[in-house]
Parts: sequence; structure tokens; C-alpha cells
Amino acid sequence: MLGKNMFFIIDGKLSKDYCGLASQPGNTGLSTPGSDNCWYPEFGFISSERKLNTSSSTIAHELIHNLGVGHPCKNPSDLMYGTGCDLDKESGEKVIDEDSSLYVGASKAGANILDLKVWKDGSGKKYIPLSDVCYVGEPCMVSNGTWTNVGGELIIQERIAGKWINLQKFKSKRNAANKIVFNAAITPKEKGVRTYREYIAPTKKFTAYTGRPFTRNVVY
Repeated sequence: MLGKNMFFIIDGKLSKDYCGLASQPGNTGLSTPGSDNCWYPEFGFISSERKLNTSSSTIAHELIHNLGVGHPCKNPSDLMYGTGCDLDKESGEKVIDEDSSLYVGASKAGANILDLKVWKDGSGKKYIPLSDVCYVGEPCMVSNGTWTNVGGELIIQERIAGKWINLQKFKSKRNAANKIVFNAAITPKEKGVRTYREYIAPTKKFTAYTGRPFTRNVVY
């Protein structure tokens, strides 16, 4: 399934709260055109107001989530306007980042979709980030958890020829929730299945920390 999207369209009442959902970013999504609040008869099959029926806009909306875009609340007419925004204001002809400030030519809403390798003309530069999958020459997240206390820099090690080799060091930061994070990303140089682990050297106050080995599949 690598390089493909798996999208389900279920014509049934599955939820009162949503018309679709998708991994962000990722390669899976779901549309439920039969659920409550997902079809508006007064708009007709093709809405004269929105220029796009609800089922079609939901599919497009969820597929753009797969590219890493969230719910920007700047424009109530934007295709990606959604949960977390004032839905009572949602109206007007659907547009896709009308002034190119959110996700078409910009990444304020989570991703710049023009950067991604999904376009027929081959214009994209990056692959869609996927869990446990990495790409040669592109940063790959290998540690994005939160920590309570740390004694020093995080070292990402790779097992090569039976030995653990230090690859890169990362300093801790504080996220918006005031949690300690490293957000460690490395850039693979060759494809293949790689085995990594986290390591923090001992200090006078802290003992050494050695994380469990984990793998990343560097596919291209």
C-alpha cells in the first residue's frame, strides 16, 4: 500500500459528530455521507451556493488531511474549515486556500501540499510522512515523546554490524504544554530497515537511560 491511499465511503449513519475522518498526515480516510448533518437536501445534489456537494467536499477534505493539513479557521468558506472552528459561520462557495497563505504555497495549516510528491506533473519534493516509514535524504522523526525529567542530551544510536553507533545528539526543549521534548529527527542516507534506540548518558544526578530498539523502514 505504500504510495497509495485507502479511503472508505460508507453510506450509513455512523456518527452525529462527523462526516468523515482521516489520518493527518497518512494514507487512510473515511467518509460517511449518510450520517446526521452530512447531507443537506436544501442544497440539492450540487449546491448552487457552495458549488460542491457535501459528499464530494468531504472526500476532498479528508484526502487533504492525509497530506498533513489541519482545520484552519481563517475563512469559513475554505474546504478545510472544520472541527475547532465556528461551524455556524460555514457558508459560501467552497474555496481551496483562496489567498495561498495556509496550505497551498504555505504551511501555516500544517503542510504545504505543493511540496508533496502526489502530483501528476511530478512537481512535489517530499513524500508524505508515514508512521515507521522514512525516506533517503528526508528528515525522519525517531523520538517525539514527552519526558518528565532528563539528565542531558538525547543520543540516537543505530545498530550497525552488531554494535550501537552514536548518530546524532539532540537538546531538550519545552513544548506548548511545558513538557520536555527532543523532537529528534535524522536523515537516512541509504534505504533499508534500520534499527535505532534512544540513549542518555549518566550524570551525577541521573543514571543512564537506554531505550528499547525500534525500526524504521527507509523505503526510497
